[in-house]
Amino acid sequence: MLLRQVSLELPFLARRGLIMDKWTAVARALVASDEFTRTDLDAKKANNRFNALVGSHRKHNKDSERASGVSEEVSEKVLLLDDLLAVLDDAKDEEAKRVVSTKKANEHIENLGSIVRDEAMMSLGKRKQACDVEGAVGGGSNKGSK
Repeated sequence: MLLRQVSLELPFLARRGLIMDKWTAVARALVASDEFTRTDLDAKKANNRFNALVGSHRKHNKDSERASGVSEEVSEKVLLLDDLLAVLDDAKDEEAKRVVSTKKANEHIENLGSIVRDEAMMSLGKRKQACDVEGAVGGGSNKGSK
């Protein structure tokens, strides 16, 4: 039942900060179901159980790859876990791409700031040289003599 509800809600796809709210919705939906007998399920327990199921399924898949030629019986649980694992892996890949993209954008902005700062310093140097030259040519102070 947990896997069915997770496949409906996909709480791991929620934005940062809203993930546990989605897991809370999963837990509440399960507790409200007549078929579900555990009344003490909360968001953390649902999340931990899902992570344990996914970890176990990954290990099972890895072991199955090694044992070639052996036919497997495919249950609803295995099908749900296969589907959820694919969505979960895609979400992790997208998050990794987003992090890389954000990092590149931040580096680009930082580089632009460095360029602007360098140009400002060169401009300041030119103005300072111009002021020094004017001061030397003008003979110093602008005070009038009486």
